[in-house]
Amino acid sequence: MTYCARSMDNDHASRSVDSRWFVISTYPQAEFQVWAALGKFRRHLPTIVTYRQKMRHGRPVFTNGQRLAEPVIRPFFPGYLFVSLDLTDPSWASIGRTQGVKRLMCSTELRPLPVPIGVVEALMAQGRAGDGAIDPGAAPQFAPLVPGQRVRVTVNGTDLDTLVHMAERDRVWVLLRMFDRDVPTEVPRGAVRAL
Repeated sequence: MTYCARSMDNDHASRSVDSRWFVISTYPQAEFQVWAALGKFRRHLPTIVTYRQKMRHGRPVFTNGQRLAEPVIRPFFPGYLFVSLDLTDPSWASIGRTQGVKRLMCSTELRPLPVPIGVVEALMAQGRAGDGAIDPGAAPQFAPLVPGQRVRVTVNGTDLDTLVHMAERDRVWVLLRMFDRDVPTEVPRGAVRAL
């Protein structure tokens, strides 16, 4: 097993460092097992929802003439998960002895390699409520918009106040003032905030 816990020099270990996120490599299909085994550490296993055809007795299941699909939660990064560690605390060395762990990702000097600040937090923010899985098929939960409603639109980093022309689930047409007239312009729903 390639593991960098034993190779850390005393100078690096003696420095006081805040907890940072690190990457653990796991054996195939052991991500959930490792996540559960590392319960004493703060950890994050990004997951994604995929949909597979629902089958019964080897045949597709239909409802109202449409095939049923069932959600399946899988690791977003197969073979990897994140763990928050303070390298001055010696208890992190036990990670290498956890069943299912292949190694802790290390630098060329055999020191644990931290994840850039904000990456894991951004992944956590993408997860849906409840199980935290990223669900690309789920519609974002935005408040409904109606034609004529005043909104603020962010376009290329600039905030503009305007009116809703037409609204759908993930796109909105707003009236932007160009050349002394209102021009309907399509923008992503996430760029529009009600006033």
